[in-house]
Amino acid sequence: MKKENHNNVMSILCEVLELESYNNMEALTQNDTKKWDSLAQVSILSALEAEFSIDIDAEEYENLNSYQSIIDLLYKLKL
Repeated sequence: MKKENHNNVMSILCEVLELESYNNMEALTQNDTKKWDSLAQVSILSALEAEFSIDIDAEEYENLNSYQSIIDLLYKLKL
């Protein structure tokens, strides 16, 4: 996966979750961040779909609850 795509995911998460930096982004999970609620989840997934021109299946929504799970999906989609 392109480094640019990693940076785009980090930017999306920082913007939606109002994080100040990328520190320890690889370990970020929904449980670690109070602002990562259901509304933020929808915003993150919408931003990912727009950024990468993809459609995320509804059954994958619940599984995309960490930085790593998002990266894994993008790898799976060969982005």
